[in-house]
Amino acid sequence: MLDSLSLLGHKAKGKYTSDSMEFARGISVELNRTSKDLVENISDILTRVKVKAGKLGDLGLQLERELRAVAEVDALEHHLRSIAESGAEIVIMVDDLDLGWDNSDVSNNMLLGLLAASSYLMALSRNIHVFVYLREDVYSILMSRTQHSDKYRNIERIRWSKASLVNLIERRIIFNMKQSGEELSDRPFLKVFPETVGTHNTDNWLVERTLSRPRELIQMARFYTEGLHGDKPDSETLKACEPTYSSWKLDDLCTEYSNQYPNLSTIFSFWKTRFFRNKYHLKREEVDEMLFQIFTEAEVNQSWFNDIADQADFESFLHILYEIGFIGDFVQGGQGGSKTFFSYSDRHEPRFEEVQIHPCFRKSVNTVERMR
Repeated sequence: MLDSLSLLGHKAKGKYTSDSMEFARGISVELNRTSKDLVENISDILTRVKVKAGKLGDLGLQLERELRAVAEVDALEHHLRSIAESGAEIVIMVDDLDLGWDNSDVSNNMLLGLLAASSYLMALSRNIHVFVYLREDVYSILMSRTQHSDKYRNIERIRWSKASLVNLIERRIIFNMKQSGEELSDRPFLKVFPETVGTHNTDNWLVERTLSRPRELIQMARFYTEGLHGDKPDSETLKACEPTYSSWKLDDLCTEYSNQYPNLSTIFSFWKTRFFRNKYHLKREEVDEMLFQIFTEAEVNQSWFNDIADQADFESFLHILYEIGFIGDFVQGGQGGSKTFFSYSDRHEPRFEEVQIHPCFRKSVNTVERMR
C-alpha cells in the first residue's frame, strides 16, 4: 500500500491534488518517492509493536488490531481504495521470493501471509492487480501447508517450449541487428549460430542444455558470442564454450537452492572428483552405490543432508536431485519409446529405475560424453 501510494503521489507532482491524492502526495514527499523495502517495513512495525506492548502488556487477541493501528493500515487502505475507485489502475508485481526461502515454517508462513495480503488487496478494488511470481515447487509446498489452498488457485503456469525459447533468442538477434543497422535475414538465428553442432540441429542442442528457462539459453549465447573470432557462426566455438557454461549452470543451481539445501556445492565437488569420467546414464544399483559413498564420505554437515544420510535414504535424495533438475527419470520402452522425464517439463511420478544426469551438468561433473 505504501509503495502504491508513494508512486501515485509522485505521479501527481506539479498537479493540484485534494483528498486521497493529496494524502498520497504527502507520503511520496515524506518517503522521498520510495517506501522502505519489505524487511525494513516489518522491522519498523515490530519496533512499534514492542513499544506498545511495553505499555499494554501481552497484546493477545488484540494483536491484529494493534498491528493494523501501528502500521496505519486503515488510513492507507481507505485512500488507496478511493484513488483506485476514481479510475487509477494499480499493478503490483512481486518476484524473487525464493531468495532466502528455506522451506522452514517461518519462510512458508511468510509467503502464505503474502498470498493472503495479495488476495485482500485485490478485493479492495477491481483496479488493483497483484501478481506474485513463485517457483512451482515452492507453490506446491505452500498449498500443502494451508487449509485454504482453494483461495490461491488463480494461477498461470509459465512453460517455455523449444519454439518459444528459440523465438526469444531470435527476437534479441533482430533487435541488435536493427540497433547496428544490419540488414535483416529470413533466418536471423543462423546469422549468429551454426545450423548444426556435430550431428545435432543447433536449436535442439542448445535447448537440451537448459532447464527450459530463458536465462540459461541467454547465458550460453553470451559465452558463445564472446568466444567468437570474426563474424561467422562457428560450431567449434559453440562446443568449446560448453564446459564454461556447464560450470556456471552448476554454480547457479547451488546458489538457487542454497537456503533450502545448503552445501550442495560440496556434494557436487565430491561427485566431480570421486566419479570422474563416470557415465551420465545410471541404473538404480549404480546410482545407489554412488549415493552411499556420498553419504559416508562427503563432508556436508547440514541437517537436511545428515537426516537423509543417517537413514541411508536413497529415495529421498534422488527426489531432491530430481526436483532441482540435476537428474531425470529414464523410462525404458513403452508407447512412444524410451524417454527421460525432468521435473520442470512434465508431470511425472519418478520411479528411478534408471536415471540420467541432465545435459547441462554433464561437463561440470566430468561425465563421459556417450552412453555406454
